[in-house]
Amino acid sequence: MDAPPTGRIARFLNVHAAVAGLAKVGPIRNQADSIMRLLRSATTAVHFVTLLEDMPVTETEEAVAALRPTQIRIGTVIENMVTPTPLDHHQLQAAAGGSLTLKVPGLTIKQNRALASEFAIEAARTLQEQQRHDRLTALGLPLIQVAFDHGGIDEGAILAIAEQLTDQMSLEAA
Repeated sequence: MDAPPTGRIARFLNVHAAVAGLAKVGPIRNQADSIMRLLRSATTAVHFVTLLEDMPVTETEEAVAALRPTQIRIGTVIENMVTPTPLDHHQLQAAAGGSLTLKVPGLTIKQNRALASEFAIEAARTLQEQQRHDRLTALGLPLIQVAFDHGGIDEGAILAIAEQLTDQMSLEAA
């Protein structure tokens, strides 16, 4: 099921416990108990999907902290729209620092500088994503990444996302 914003997740999932506390007997109590058994079952887990932006990562951290004491199992954190890069951390730092000099054939010196400047901005953004990924790693939960698709969402993109999830979940289970 989809749930409300992460800041309200613990209250949302524990509302049935509150109902069970109010209704001591009868069908409402039985329904609340049944729902709580399902939510606390070993086969149920809450998975979080987040962007690698500051507010969504902070909300995910807070939601995980709020759910930990509830006996509701926390599953996987799915990092959505992750910027893929072939560059390592040091290369990204160099590019973000503006020390990259480009000499693209067919471009003027001014155009190469403008392109390097744009690349510095993108490299800095990718470094920030990696720092937020590190924050999510610190939660100690399984992480899965779904790469950003510049082509937009269509049937092919949905299938590619499903394949990414399947591949990474298979690795996680191994």
